[in-house]
Amino acid sequence: MRAVAPAGAAMEPAAKLAGFVACAIVVATTPEWKPASLAAYAALAVALLVWFAAPVRLVLKRVLAAAPVVLLTATMLAYQAGGMRAGLLMAAKAGIVIFLFAILTATTPVSELLAAMRRLGMPAAAGSVLALMERYVRLLGEELGRMHRARASRTTRQLGAAHRLRSEGHLAGALLLRSWNRSDRVYQAMLARGFTGDWPAAKRTAWGMRELTVLAAMLAGYAAARWI
Repeated sequence: MRAVAPAGAAMEPAAKLAGFVACAIVVATTPEWKPASLAAYAALAVALLVWFAAPVRLVLKRVLAAAPVVLLTATMLAYQAGGMRAGLLMAAKAGIVIFLFAILTATTPVSELLAAMRRLGMPAAAGSVLALMERYVRLLGEELGRMHRARASRTTRQLGAAHRLRSEGHLAGALLLRSWNRSDRVYQAMLARGFTGDWPAAKRTAWGMRELTVLAAMLAGYAAARWI
């Protein structure tokens, strides 16, 4: 029996990106404390989570990863403003925006997002940098993990705080040198293959009635919620 694809799975990536960015702008530019509007924003975000069949655990994991930074910034803003309302407003808006982009990134591959950004006018150099960062940040993480395992296999006693701090500094320096050497090899390999600073253009797909309908519904919903 053939599995049924989620309703929002076939949406063109550029249209999806445009819709999420527009909704995030509506949320972020809300000028004052409006609990009803914020609640409506959150409810619409949950509806998008269901519509695009986003993995709930992955979305919540990404939101929670950003929570400490949001809470710290909100606390500092509340202290500077002399009241909790400014901090609560900032934390609520940031949480909803992060939730929206967590849905977007959990349901759209990075390669498709980069191509969509290019279609919407992102400079080629920025796209190349983001693509390389996405490709190699995991490799660097794996390299750091191997260096930690190598250190653990050669350590016969428990390290004190000072020795561990010094050891982490040495590992960071070694990782920086290895990253530098790897980046030089990658650069030379790209030149050898005729790389001109831009990635090959992906096949362009037109926005259909599905994209226009979903995009209009997203914008209408968030615009209406703002004026509650």
